[in-house]
Amino acid sequence: EKGISWNPLTSMSLRPKESIPVDIFFAPQYRVAPFKLGLQAMCNLGQQVHLVNISGVCHATEIKLSEQSLLFGAVVLGSTATKKLHLHNFGDLGAKYAFEIPTKYRDIVTVS
Repeated sequence: EKGISWNPLTSMSLRPKESIPVDIFFAPQYRVAPFKLGLQAMCNLGQQVHLVNISGVCHATEIKLSEQSLLFGAVVLGSTATKKLHLHNFGDLGAKYAFEIPTKYRDIVTVS
């Protein structure tokens, strides 16, 4: 859920004094608030063994407009309708941005 995975994925058996490599990956696909979780192993006879605590956070930008859609309704030819919105950065990092209007709409839509 938080972008954590591990390898090996299958059940393993360890003989006495044996060890195996275990890889733990944190590869979030979105902003993740600070978290802490325990990794446990289920051993023979249902015994749970705590192995390690995992903690992390993913800093990212999270840019959103104050509205999800805009309705201008009917506009008279040669006039202008204006809507005011707010651009919010809810993320942890600053962000540079630029609005891109498709070429076929540049004559009728502007963003300022």
